[in-house]
Amino acid sequence: MYHYFASKAELLDAICDEATTNAEDALSGGLAVPGDPADRVREALRRYTQTMIRHGSLPIVMRHFDELTPNFRRYHERRREALVRQLADALDEGVRAGALASDDTEISALSALGSINWLYTWYQPPGRLSPDQVCSLLVAQIMNGLTPRPGGQLSASRPPHPGNVASR
Repeated sequence: MYHYFASKAELLDAICDEATTNAEDALSGGLAVPGDPADRVREALRRYTQTMIRHGSLPIVMRHFDELTPNFRRYHERRREALVRQLADALDEGVRAGALASDDTEISALSALGSINWLYTWYQPPGRLSPDQVCSLLVAQIMNGLTPRPGGQLSASRPPHPGNVASR
């Protein structure tokens, strides 16, 4: 394997790059489908979840991310932040349209993606549920938390995205 890569860090970067590209393609592809904002978010989460279930590079990325060189790590952190921002922007659109509810769309985006990213720790096909069943149940659970309720928002409204919530 090291015949093709100069170092373990270079190999990890290639794996991270592939996993992140797959995640970006899934999320942006889902957000590009026709429909209302909730439908687009649902489809983006469905595609993202399917990608995380079907591509075996995710556990490697999650387990070894801190082993990347500082430059590779910063590069991939920026890409992850862009994924969160893309989903948060779609959630903002859904909140403005009344199709979704969230007091803080960045927190909602981080929560949704984090739930999906954590699949590798507990779901190993074949299991009690098929990959499609796990995908459907997880996306439904996330979307249920984003469903508008009578009376509006979950708590007092606050300005969208006052700054980056995540700190590293």
